[in-house]
Amino acid sequence: MRLLWIINGTPHDQPQQQFLNYLLRFGACSPELPRPDAVCMLFIFAVNMDGRMVAAFRDYGADVRSLNARGPLSFTSLRAAYRVMRDFAPDIIHSQHAIAGIHARLAGAFYRLTLQLAGARKPRAGRRGGRVRIIAEQRNARHGLSRAARTLETLTFAAADLILCSSPGVECSWFGAAAEHIDPSALQLPRRGRAGGGRAAPRRHYTFFNSIDVNRFRRATAGMDRDAERRRLGLEPGQTALVTVASLSVQKNYPMLLRAFAAVQERLSRSTAARVVLLCVGEGDQEPRVRAMIAELGLGDTVRLLGYRTDIDRILFACDIFVLASRWEGLAKALLEAMSLAMPCVVTAVEGNQDVISSGQDGLLVPSEDAEALADAVALLIADPERAAELGRRAAGTVERFSVDRQACRLLQIYRRLLQHEP
Repeated sequence: MRLLWIINGTPHDQPQQQFLNYLLRFGACSPELPRPDAVCMLFIFAVNMDGRMVAAFRDYGADVRSLNARGPLSFTSLRAAYRVMRDFAPDIIHSQHAIAGIHARLAGAFYRLTLQLAGARKPRAGRRGGRVRIIAEQRNARHGLSRAARTLETLTFAAADLILCSSPGVECSWFGAAAEHIDPSALQLPRRGRAGGGRAAPRRHYTFFNSIDVNRFRRATAGMDRDAERRRLGLEPGQTALVTVASLSVQKNYPMLLRAFAAVQERLSRSTAARVVLLCVGEGDQEPRVRAMIAELGLGDTVRLLGYRTDIDRILFACDIFVLASRWEGLAKALLEAMSLAMPCVVTAVEGNQDVISSGQDGLLVPSEDAEALADAVALLIADPERAAELGRRAAGTVERFSVDRQACRLLQIYRRLLQHEP
C-alpha cells in the first residue's frame, strides 16, 4: 500500500500532528493489518522543511513535499498536486481540511482517470487500472467556511470514495442526515459508474473522531512542580487561572469570552476579582480587535495574550479552568488535551464540543453567543472547587474514547477495506 497524505500546512508544527500520530502508531496495530509500503506527506502551503515535524516524518521513512502554493487554489497548484501523484503513484489519497481536500479530490480524480485510460490502452497483468482510493476528511463544520469554499467542497465530494467527519456534529452540518460512526469491518462503498438496481446507494460519509495522544501531556507534566510552573507564568499564590487555547479568529469568539470574563469580574469583590486571571494562548487576525476590547472592558491587568506557544502542556498544567467560546468547531484538540490533564472545562454547545462533553457530568456546556451563561458557569466552578475537580476527574476518563492509538488502528482497517473493494 502506497499512501499519500495531503494537508494544508502551516509554519507551525502543531496542526500537522494528526498524521504524524497515525504514522507513529501503525506499527503497534494488529499484524493482520496492512502497513504502508511507502508514505508521502504533501503540504499545500510552505512549511518549515527543516523543522521538528518534517524531521519526524522523515525519521519514519516518509517522503515529505510541499507545493509552496501562494493562494488557496489555482491551476498551478492543482497541476503540481497531480504531478506528485503521478510521481509517487499512491494507492490511497487521504486529505484533511478544505483546501487540501479540494486539491486531493480534483487532482486525484484526474490522476485516477489517467490510470484508467492507460490501463485501457495497455492492459498488463497486475496493473491496478485506476483503483486509487480517495478519502476526504472533514475537520470542521460546514458553516465555518465561506460560501465559495462550501460550494467547492460539495461539488468535489463526488470524487471521494469515502468522507470522514471529525465528529457527529460535523457530519450533520455537511450532510443533514443522522450521523453514523464508521465500522470498518462492515464498510460498504458504492461502485463507480454502476446503477444501484433500485436499491439505496451505500453510505459514503461517516463520523471518524478527531483524536489525540491522550497520554502525551500526562507524560510531559509527570513530576513537574505545579507551583514552579505557575510562578513561571507570573501567577500569584491563590490566583484562579482560566485558560483558553484558541486562535484569535472569528471562529473562537473572543468578544463573547471577554464579555463573560468581565461579567465574572463584576460579580466578585474587588480583592477577589484581582485573583482571577485569563490566559489566552493563540494568534490570529483578530488580535487588534481583541486588544481593543480588553482595553475597553478595563481587563488589562487580568487578561494576558500569550501568543503562539509550544509549551501548551505546561500552561494547561499550571491553570485551573479551561474555557472555549467557539461559534463552531470540528472537534477541538485543545479541549481534548485539557481533559487529558483532568481540567474542568466550560465550552460552548457547538459541533464537536457537545459530542465530547456531557454537561454537568464531565464538563459544562453553555449556549453559543451567551456571555452571561458562560460567566455563570465559570463563576460556579470558581465558587465550588470540589465540583470543578470532580468534573476534571471525569473528563480524564471521557477523553480515553478519543485516543489516537485506537483511531490509528481503525484507520488501517479502513484502508484495507478500501483496497479490497471493487470499483
